[in-house]
Parts: sequence; structure tokens; C-alpha cells
Amino acid sequence: LDWGLDIPEIQPEEPDEEEAPVWQKNHASDKYSYYGETRERSFEISNFKYYDETRVEGKYNMPTNRPTQHVPKGLIGFDHMLPSTEFEKGVHFYLYDYMFERIWNSPFQYFEKLKRFDCCISPDFSLYTDMPIAMQIWNTFRNRLLTQMMQDYGIEVIPAIMWSTPESYEFCFDGMPKHSVLAVETVGCAKNKEDKKCWFDGMTAAMERLEPTGIILYGSDLGFDFGGIPVTKMKNTNGVNHDTHNLWHHYGNFNWDEPNRWWAQIAGDCVDLNTENPQTYSYLIDCYGEFIKMGVDGFRIDTGGHISRLSFNAAFVPAFKALGEQYKSKRLNECPFYMFAEVCARFSDVTYRGQPSLSPYFYTWQSDASLLSQWNNDPTYWDGVEVYESTDPVTLDNQKLCLAEHNANLSESAQPRSNNALLDGNNYHTPDYSNASGLNVIDFTVHWNFQNAGRVWGVLDKDNLYNDSTFNVNYVESHDYGPDSFNRFNGGTDQWAENLSLMFTMRGIPCLFQGGEIEFRKGIRIDEGTNISLKNSGRAYYGGYLKGDVETTDFGEYSSATGNVAATLSHPLVKHIQRLNKIRAAVPALRKGQYSKSGCSSSGGYAFKRRYTSGDIDSYALIALNAGATFSNVLNGTYTDVITGNTITVSNGTLTTPSFSGKGNMRIYVL
Repeated sequence: LDWGLDIPEIQPEEPDEEEAPVWQKNHASDKYSYYGETRERSFEISNFKYYDETRVEGKYNMPTNRPTQHVPKGLIGFDHMLPSTEFEKGVHFYLYDYMFERIWNSPFQYFEKLKRFDCCISPDFSLYTDMPIAMQIWNTFRNRLLTQMMQDYGIEVIPAIMWSTPESYEFCFDGMPKHSVLAVETVGCAKNKEDKKCWFDGMTAAMERLEPTGIILYGSDLGFDFGGIPVTKMKNTNGVNHDTHNLWHHYGNFNWDEPNRWWAQIAGDCVDLNTENPQTYSYLIDCYGEFIKMGVDGFRIDTGGHISRLSFNAAFVPAFKALGEQYKSKRLNECPFYMFAEVCARFSDVTYRGQPSLSPYFYTWQSDASLLSQWNNDPTYWDGVEVYESTDPVTLDNQKLCLAEHNANLSESAQPRSNNALLDGNNYHTPDYSNASGLNVIDFTVHWNFQNAGRVWGVLDKDNLYNDSTFNVNYVESHDYGPDSFNRFNGGTDQWAENLSLMFTMRGIPCLFQGGEIEFRKGIRIDEGTNISLKNSGRAYYGGYLKGDVETTDFGEYSSATGNVAATLSHPLVKHIQRLNKIRAAVPALRKGQYSKSGCSSSGGYAFKRRYTSGDIDSYALIALNAGATFSNVLNGTYTDVITGNTITVSNGTLTTPSFSGKGNMRIYVL
């Protein structure tokens, strides 16, 4: 393969920026002189023109906030404010920062809307414990300044207490009023002992410094002693069940590495659906069933790891499979309906941190019949049941069954094994799907190890833990992670070529995240939330690279291209993918075949064989990656290398390829 192409620099088109909002009211004094239009605009963007140096406190000049004794009757999230008519409630900002960053960018555009409501909690810009102190100070400053501006505008504001580690105590309470009703959040603050201690320590310090007269507690009651002052609990923890049908889960605290991730609320107002409730899952099945009726080919189920396997097997998978079969005529060639889930497992081994029930392969297997037979499909069971943070899931139908399945599968050695992806010598055999769940998965272990082919090669030895790994979806990077990283892959063009060569010829279904084919945003953090603009992240807009026209002539072929897309198509990795796609399309064994490493050896590379048979199709291929290889005990006959056209006739069961080298280079001998 030729990596020497001269690729022109591509400048993607950026979307037009929104016109600056018209300020409804100017609360700043005119003590600042005019510095010119550019600097004035900078003052507006940073809200510096509304900073009053006479009303500040502490080492970092935090704007001071006035006390209040107001207590709201209820709260809605800022993200639900615009369409809401519940003006008797207050508005909170206990959300991901990106969901309310716009109020910092255009404050007065939202102040008038906020003023319609009873009150608001001050904007809760995050102070993560691993965030640089400078950013924590900045977010604290933004909270105090916006609160001061809101109060000046006539909005009733309840100041929100924010802190991280004890190091933040130097500034995080500055500007906060003493002897006031204050708001505090507990969502996600008790995932482990360390997080809970951090919250208790910070709350203790706040009580000592600020001496509040009352607390608005958003989230679960963690058992903190507020010393007898009034505590108003929000978010379904005030002793009244506001969700009488239990359509949602009512747990706020969880650990990524424990089963409680199946029914806990992950973030802000992103309330978790009660997927063990027949009323909830029947509604979801009806909704998504409409897409199956329209003829969609399959579902990618995001964050599937936040639903238990038993819930999938008892409710969702059977229903979607039945609908897929019923409406197969809507799909091209009546192809089988395909489902795969993202079971996030950021770990190098196939079993996620020693817990099979939280591992991707676990979801590819059917649940025990005795558990499925106990599943409660009565839609009235949950009506009137009061579920709180302290409610033990083992007291609730269906949830207790999910925990029972977890507890019965605590070791990898106890898991079932399958040879569905593996050849029997040289023979393809009919897969046994009698214990398959019907749900497939993203191969997160392959993804996490795709720094290079060698790491992936090692984890394939546990393929028998999957019911059939040939249906796994494989990728190098995604919209969330790179291999063992939060950044987009930056291993170099040669390493990309090696990864792609293996991914397009190994078992499973190759998947490519936008831009990987040109190493777009390589090495850049994929998601920094509101700390950077989207265009500076790994999720930046990619459409500019595709601008132009392409005249296609066949699969993987085109006759002409113009604009930026012409330069994109000339990238060496794009050409590499085009070749791999055409090879994969021409060799059924590479798409559907079982595989084996047995009898396949390479010095300096990797070697394996694949075969697929069905009806008149009998496809058999020997694959060598990076270096020459020797294949023993293979079928006799004449083989052709689909890359070089070289032919080798085998009569003694052994094929040795001519020597070659180079990352990503391959020889694929097809019988």
C-alpha cells in the first residue's frame, strides 16, 4: 500500500454563529470607559460589564449574593422551563453544564422567562474533584455573578452551595450569604465511600461557614445531620410518591461497577425509566415497534448496560424479535432483524472487572428459564408501591429477579461457552443458537484494546464467552472513547491501517466513527462538556470534509469528485478502507465465516483462517497480516491472493505465503 499521497489541507465549513441577542436591560454601571467595539464585545461575552467591584468578597473577588428565606413548592429543570406553565414552581440547574451554558452566554434572554416562575436555584456550574483549581474558581465566579445579576433583575434566587475537595473551601463559600435558605444537591454524591465522605465534609464546612436557616435538598437524603434547621426535600424524597405508577426508577446513587447501575438516575433530570415495569416497557415496545413496522433493519441500543440482561430477555428482545419476524417483508430480502447494545465496559479483559453480569458477552445469552417464568407482567403491580432511595430492590418484583441473576453469575468460570464463532478444524458448522438471547453487542473489549492488533489478538482467545462473536460490532474509536482513552485515536496512519486490516477481516462487523478515515481530530479529547466548544472537541462538525460532489460507478468506486470530498477521498486510509470493503464484499468467509488460529503461524505478524458454507457457497480464506505466514493442515487446492493475484497450489495441507512486511499490509489467499 502506498502511504505517500500528498493530502491538501481541508478547511471544514463552520456553521454560522447565532446573532448576538438583544439585551433586554443593562444593569451595569457606566463607570467603565469605552475601549472600542472589540473590547466591549469581549466584556459582554464574559459578562464582565455586569461585574460590580464594590460588591465582592474573598481572595478572588467573588460577587456577593443576598440571603433569602424563600422555600419553593416544587422544582422543574431549566431544560424544561421554556414550554412549562408551572409558574408556581422554582427552576433548578442541577443538570449537565452544557444544558444551561446558554444562560451564561445570553443571560438577559432567559432572565425575563425565569422571572415568570416562583424562584430559581442559582446555576450550579460543576466543581469536579479532578477539575483544575483555576476552572473551579471560574465556575464559582460564574455562579456568584449570575446569581447577583438575577437578584438585581428582580428574580427570587436561592443560592446553591458548591464545593469539591477541601482545597476548594478557600473560595467556594465566598460571596454566599449567611443566615439564608440555601440549596444543595446529592445526586451522584454517594457512588462510593470516598464520594460520600467528600459530600459530608463539604456540607459540614458549609454549615459552619454560612450558618443557613434552611436547606433545599435536591436528591436523596444521605443521612446528614443538619442540626435541626428546616430541610425541604425535592425530587421525590419528601415523603410523597409523585410517581404513583412507578414508571421511573427512584434511585439517585449508584456505582458503575455494581448492579444498581441498572436502575439509578445517572445525571440531573435525566430520570431513569423503570424498565422492570410492564407499563413502561410495553409503552417503549409499542413506540419502537413502529420503526420495525416501517422496515428499519435493526436497533443500536445505547447504554444497554444500564438495563439488566433479564429485563432484555423477559421483555424487550422477545417482543422486538416477534415484530421483526412479523414485518420481515418490509426489509430488503426479508433480512433478519438485528439488534446490538452498547454495554460499556472500559476494561482490558473480556470479563468486566470480575463481574460477568456487567460484561458485554453476558447479554448475548438467554436467561435461566426459572427466572423468566417468575417475571411479573402484571401492569398493576407497581401501582401505589412507594419506592425511595432506601428501598431495597430485593423487595420489588422483577428487580429482585435481576439481582438473583447477578448473584448466580459471580464468576467467569461458571459462564456458558460456545464454539459458534470457531471452525471445527477446517469445517464450518451450523451455529447452535438454542441458548442465544437474540441480542448482540458492541465488542467493548476489542474497542478498548485497539491501540494495536496485538492487544486485540490476545482477547480473541476468550471469544467462546460470547454466544456468537461473529455478530459483535467492532470499532477503534467512538463518539465517547478512543482505545483505553478519552481521546480520539492518535496511533499514526500505519497503526490505523493495521487496525482496519484486522477489523475488516476478523470475526464481527466493522464500524467506523466519522472522520477516523482521515484521522480527524486525532489525539483530541472527545468530550469536555462545556469546558470547550464543540468545534474544538473530538466530536467536531465533520460535514465540511464531505462538501462536494461524487460520481459513483460501483461499490467502493467512483469516477470523479469535487470540492473537499475529493481531498477526503484521496486520503490513504480512505483508499485502504475502499479496498478492504471490496475484498470483504467479494469473500463471504470474511463477512460471515467462523475462524481459527490453529495451525496458523507468522513471524512478525498475525495469521488465521476463515470459512463459510451455505447452500452453493463454500468460501475458505487464509489471512496473513503484517508479515508472511505458514498455514498447516489446510484444504488442498489452488489458492489466489486477492491482493497481489499470486496463486499457490497446495497438495500437502500446507501453504506458506511469500515474504512481505509493513503494518496493515495483508495477504488473503482464497481457495
